[in-house]
Amino acid sequence: MLRQSKVRSLAEAVSLINNGDTVVVCGFNLQNKPMALVREIIRQKKKNLWLVTAGPSSIDADQLIGGGCVRKVASVSISAERFGPIGPCFRRAVQQQSIEIWECEQGIMTAALRGAIQGVPFVPTVAGLGGDFVKVNPDLKVIQDPFEGRPVVAVKTIKPDVALIHTLIADEFGNARLEGGMFFDELAVRAAKKVIVSTENVVPTAVIQHEPRLTRVFSHMTAAVVEVPYGSHPTACHGAYTFDEEACGEYIKAARSGPDGFQEYADKYISGAPTQMEYLNLFGVERLLNIRTKVRVGDI
Repeated sequence: MLRQSKVRSLAEAVSLINNGDTVVVCGFNLQNKPMALVREIIRQKKKNLWLVTAGPSSIDADQLIGGGCVRKVASVSISAERFGPIGPCFRRAVQQQSIEIWECEQGIMTAALRGAIQGVPFVPTVAGLGGDFVKVNPDLKVIQDPFEGRPVVAVKTIKPDVALIHTLIADEFGNARLEGGMFFDELAVRAAKKVIVSTENVVPTAVIQHEPRLTRVFSHMTAAVVEVPYGSHPTACHGAYTFDEEACGEYIKAARSGPDGFQEYADKYISGAPTQMEYLNLFGVERLLNIRTKVRVGDI
C-alpha cells in the first residue's frame, strides 16, 4: 500500500485540535517555537486547552493565553526572556485566577511526559522533594521507595493529545529533522498521541534518509505536515534564522500594556494576517533577510 502525503494547510492541520485537548508545545524560550501554528489556533478560537510546555516557554504560551484559548497550564516557566521575567498575559491570567496552574519544575515535567511514553500511570522521581510542589499540585504524591525506603515523588502521567513542533525540514509523510538544540522536543513528541509538524521546507524523503540520526519525528507519529517559511517567527529557527528582537519587543510591549494592547496586536498580526504570507508582509523582505544573516553558532 502506498503511503499518503500528510501535507496540509495551516487551517487543516489546526482543525485536528479539539476544544479541551491537552496540547504540548515544543521549543525552548525564544527558540524553535511553532508560532504559525499558535497564531492559527487563536484564529480558529480553540478553547479550554490544557497547555503543556515541555521546556521553558515564552511568547507562544503567552499568546495562547492572551487569545483566550487556555484553561490550564503546565509549564516550568512562561517568561519574556530578555524582555522581562514573566509573560504579560500569563501574569494577568494568574492574578485574575482565570486559568488553572499545574505547578511543576523541569524534573517533574520530564517525569510526567516520560510516563506517557512508558505507558504507566505515574513516574517516581526525586524532583520536587524539599519544595512546596506537592502541597499545591494534587497530581504529585510523596511515596516510599519500596526498595530503599526513601521518599520519592510520584508524578501523575500527562498524555498530550497533540504535540506542536517546528522543524527546519520534513518530508511529506511526516519524518522531520531537528537541527541545533533538541531541548525537550523529542520527549514531547514521543509522549503525544499525535504530532503536527510545521516546517521551513518539505523535502524529498531521500534528504531525510541521508542523515537518519537527525530524524526525531517519524511518520507514524505525525498527523499533519505544514510547510510554513518563517514558521517560528518572531522566535528563532535553528539553522535558518535568529529571533526577531524588534518583533518580540513589540509584542511584549503591547501585551504588557493590558488586554486592549494585546487585542490591538492580535488584530494586526493574528486575525488581521490570516495567511503566513500576509503575516510576513507586515515585516518586509529586508527585515526577514536580515535575521537570516544574523544566525551565528551561539544562536544554535
